[in-house]
Amino acid sequence: MKQIIEKVKSIMKPVSNWILFTSAIVVSFSLGYYYPSFQKLIEPKEAPAKFVQPLTLESCSVSVTDRGEMLIINRTNGEFDVYDEQVGLAVFKAYGNYVTSNQPK
Repeated sequence: MKQIIEKVKSIMKPVSNWILFTSAIVVSFSLGYYYPSFQKLIEPKEAPAKFVQPLTLESCSVSVTDRGEMLIINRTNGEFDVYDEQVGLAVFKAYGNYVTSNQPK
């Protein structure tokens, strides 16, 4: 009985090594082969680009609230965007610098 167990152990060790080696190679090659399709599943899909129409002087107006917030009001549908005080001040300072630098002397 001990001889049979020793024979099985001596046969099973190389066989299990070959099975482990072969399964590692098969898994590695299959991952490499199917990686592009896995990558498409993992990556988020990009949203289609939206076309933004620029606002003109006829379609919008800009104002500042008493708290210094800047409002851009769409005249066609009445929607408006509110910006922080710092944004409003930065925009109006830039516009003021533009106006004063382009005046004829």
